[in-house]
Amino acid sequence: MPQQRTLTTFGEQDRETIVFGRPIAWGEETRGQFVRIGPHSETGTEYLTLDQVETLIEEGYLDPDGRQNNSPTVFEFYEWGRQHEHSFDITVRLTGYMIGPERSDTRITLTAIEVVGEPTIDDRVVSHFGSEFDDADALQLSDEHLIAWWD
Repeated sequence: MPQQRTLTTFGEQDRETIVFGRPIAWGEETRGQFVRIGPHSETGTEYLTLDQVETLIEEGYLDPDGRQNNSPTVFEFYEWGRQHEHSFDITVRLTGYMIGPERSDTRITLTAIEVVGEPTIDDRVVSHFGSEFDDADALQLSDEHLIAWWD
């Protein structure tokens, strides 16, 4: 498990740089104090990598026990991804959203885990993904792309 510092709301620009590669102009390029981390992001950032998630946890910007409603915890997503990415030729990526610094509940929340095959996904990974995340609000399984999403 990545070593976590105490969760912090300080250094918001550092948090934004880890996720988006630059500070965010809240309210100008975002819908108020909300920005998506995913394919429809206002910032062009499509996914978080496991390395980014690890850095966010270590820097205290992402709570490893945090979750979106009934989703697995951040750490459970991270752990599943690390176990499978190193054992199989796949890419694990995560999506979610960030709440800006002007709100009292500023945070990063993960809402989905995706797996992309290089070029296809081993049947064992598809099976394990399907059983591990079968309680997702949306679940898609194929030999090229897996996604589990929680609302």
